[in-house]
Amino acid sequence: MINSEIGSILFGKWVYQENYDELRENIRKAHITRNVHEYVCSSLFYSLIAGWISLVFGYILARNLAQNSFVIFLITAIFAMSGSYAIYLILISYPSFKAKNRSYRIDQSMPHALTYLYALSRGGMNIIDMFKSLGSYIHIYSGTAEEIAMIVRDMEYFGMDIVTALHNASKRTPSRKFKDFINNLISVINSGGDLSRFFKSRSEYYQETAAQDQKYFLETLGLFGEVYVSALVAGPLFLIVIIVVLGLLRGGVELLLSLIIYVVIPVGTLLFIVLIDTISGIREEMPVIYTRVKSLEVFKDVPQLKIQQPHELGDIKRLQQYEKRSKIKFILFNPLKIFMEKPGRTFFITVPVSIIYLFFNARDISSKAVENHFLIVILFVIIPFTVFFEMRKRKIRKFEERMPDFLKRLAGMNEAGLTLTQAIAHTAESNMGVLTYEVKKIHRAIEWGTITTGALQKFEKRIESSAVSRIITLIVKASESTSDIRNVLSIAAKDADIGQRLKQERFANLLIYVVIVYLSFFVFLFIIVVLLVYFLSKMPTGGTVSMFKTSSLSDIKTLFYHASLLQGFFSGLVAGQMGEGNLRAGLKHSIVMLVIAYVVFTYFLQGVE
Repeated sequence: MINSEIGSILFGKWVYQENYDELRENIRKAHITRNVHEYVCSSLFYSLIAGWISLVFGYILARNLAQNSFVIFLITAIFAMSGSYAIYLILISYPSFKAKNRSYRIDQSMPHALTYLYALSRGGMNIIDMFKSLGSYIHIYSGTAEEIAMIVRDMEYFGMDIVTALHNASKRTPSRKFKDFINNLISVINSGGDLSRFFKSRSEYYQETAAQDQKYFLETLGLFGEVYVSALVAGPLFLIVIIVVLGLLRGGVELLLSLIIYVVIPVGTLLFIVLIDTISGIREEMPVIYTRVKSLEVFKDVPQLKIQQPHELGDIKRLQQYEKRSKIKFILFNPLKIFMEKPGRTFFITVPVSIIYLFFNARDISSKAVENHFLIVILFVIIPFTVFFEMRKRKIRKFEERMPDFLKRLAGMNEAGLTLTQAIAHTAESNMGVLTYEVKKIHRAIEWGTITTGALQKFEKRIESSAVSRIITLIVKASESTSDIRNVLSIAAKDADIGQRLKQERFANLLIYVVIVYLSFFVFLFIIVVLLVYFLSKMPTGGTVSMFKTSSLSDIKTLFYHASLLQGFFSGLVAGQMGEGNLRAGLKHSIVMLVIAYVVFTYFLQGVE
């Protein structure tokens, strides 16, 4: 890469003399495919660029704050060095953060992955085939499946035996739990112990410790919640008050206010969201489910006879046309369902309409109504997406809540002597709440000739839930390796029950952090209103020249309005990330806060000019 080459030319002479053992270890654990010296040279190159950019901004800021040449030089130098060092520190720390992120993902997925291995071991499958099977489901079993896939890679491509590959995985993994699991597995393999019993004990152990890990995570998140309120709500608010007071004494503070409002609040909040995402390990994303299409190529070299079959070809064309008409009819008669399936499809409508709206209102872009036009566009784009996203999320959550009961019923019927197919048929006749319709569709597909595992996989694809995917994958793969489906269903039911209970407890405890974010936003808005109504509006305003050529109360009010909108939008994202582990889930909070800020400034502060 060009940045590494330039960095090596500029700094290679000093960099290659150092070892960087700790950084090398973190790069390996983070799965970053870069040489440690290459990485350091690239980091120094980027920090050099950041230093020059910081120097320019520091000089502009210094010219607006001071007149003395030495003070201007000092502020510029501090900005340049601080910007350069900050970027270097972030880049050097990135492998460590990424390794920790992988560690959290591995720890979170280990109970489910070991349950999967235990279910496969019940059928007598050997450990290499079990690892291959688990490694092919990275989109479901996340970090643990990635580590297992690396073990399979070492055996298949590098010719290692399983014990050597496990030793390498133990050294490579960033997770202490996975390292202990691998070391214990090596001991079991060397001693010829019972793998099925080992996987069962480890699965139960990690399921029990999952509650303790969640408690530790909630305590950590509480600390980060306090950091957010102090650094990204109270901090900018304190700086705004100080700058306003300073402006009353000497004027020309719009640049400083703009830096706080347009740079510190958005950038600081986004960095905080990334940090929360790194330490949380919560992944509620829908899994990527692939459909494999096979084509028959055995006889592709055999010459084919050209025989005209007008009747059959006509039937095929009519069938294809019927399928196209059916899709169009489905879209016309079920317009909301296509958005429920993929909420992102709303952007194909809202984004073009928003662009057209801005085009026809371009004459107001230079007026004071510009922020209202953009606010309308933002709300118009995110509200439909948020509505359908929340509806789909609520529906999936109801499915996940009913899955443990569904599995327990199947396990009970299977224990009474019914096959899995018969158990599904009997369950389809009972009331399963939101699952009733889906269970009937599974039964109907089986009646029409689809194999049971195929019907379950179609159900998994329709729901697109990580929890449902784990359950269906466990049942399908385990039923392929053993006829003792009763134990597999019991294992799946227990795994689903524990996972659902932990999820409910987590979201119930995280609700307090959503309330904290709302309270911090209301405090921010209240202080802004007090500054405008009871402080600035009572003070005489002048025409002090600044970078923005004015310091009127109207312009200060506009800056405060933008500050409230930005604080509301990004606070909503923080609420979603902290409360539900999903940035998109925070859009509903952003909408509420944006509307509140708009109402306050448009109706309650209308006379403040």
